[in-house]
Amino acid sequence: MEKFHKLVEEGNLVSVTEFFLKRSPEFDINFHGKDRGRSALHISCQFGHKNVTRFLLKNGAKLDQRDGIGWYPIHCGAVNAHCEVVDLLVDKGHDVNALNSDMNSAIHYLVRTEYSSKLTKTLDNLLQRGANINITNTNGDTPLHLVVEKNQLEMASYLLKKGSSLTITNKRNLTPLQLAKDLNRKEMISIIENCLLPSTVLYISD
Repeated sequence: MEKFHKLVEEGNLVSVTEFFLKRSPEFDINFHGKDRGRSALHISCQFGHKNVTRFLLKNGAKLDQRDGIGWYPIHCGAVNAHCEVVDLLVDKGHDVNALNSDMNSAIHYLVRTEYSSKLTKTLDNLLQRGANINITNTNGDTPLHLVVEKNQLEMASYLLKKGSSLTITNKRNLTPLQLAKDLNRKEMISIIENCLLPSTVLYISD
C-alpha cells in the first residue's frame, strides 16, 4: 500500500496504473497511509499530478475523505496552487466549501498563493459553483482578511470586485479595513476605501 502512495507521489501514471491493475479489484484505492494519514488522492492533489488524480477518481477514489490532520483532497491541491487539480476535483463534485480542521476552505488557501490569471480562473470556477467568498475560518478571518494580512494588492482588488464583505469582523474584532490600518498597509487601505462610499468609510473606520 505504501509503495502505491510513493508511485502516486512521483506522478508516473504508467507505474500507478500497472500497480493498481495487478491488484484490482481487491486493492483499496482509499487506503490511508502512515504519512499524515493521507490517501492516494490527497497525495496526488498535494503534488499537482492531474492525470494521476483523474485516474484515481475514475477508479473509485473518494472526494469526501479527510486525512489524518483533517484535510480534504481539495485543500491539498489549493494550498500548493495546483489550479488544474482543484478544477478537476470541483468538476467531479468536490464540495467547494469543504472545511478542514482549521475551518479553512479551498479559497482561504488559494488567495494566499501567487496571483495569476490561472488562479483567478480557478477562483471564478469555485465561486460560480457556490463557494462562499466570505466564509470564515477558526480565527474568524475571511479570505479578504488573509489577503490584507499578506498585503496582496491584486488579490484584494479581485476579491472586492467579486463581492467580499468589508463589514465582517474576525476574532480580533477587526474588519479588513481595520486590519489594513492596524498593519499600516497604506496601498491596501487605499484599495479598500476606494470601494466604499464616503459614509461607509466613516462608519467602518471608527
